[in-house]
Amino acid sequence: MVIDAVSALNHHKNPVVWLPYSPKWRKRRKICTSQVFATSKLDASQSLRKSKVLEILYVGQHV
Repeated sequence: MVIDAVSALNHHKNPVVWLPYSPKWRKRRKICTSQVFATSKLDASQSLRKSKVLEILYVGQHV
């Protein structure tokens, strides 16, 4: 069984948005800025994000 890395490291207990300004916050913000929200990463995942939005809209119309 593959362990969920977020849960294994307890990152789900301290999301970046709720962390007080601290070295931990700065480190996570840096990771988000350079890895998660980098233009190249967003461009690479654009088609996946678009298909998920369309999927959500389709399901919402048929509920």
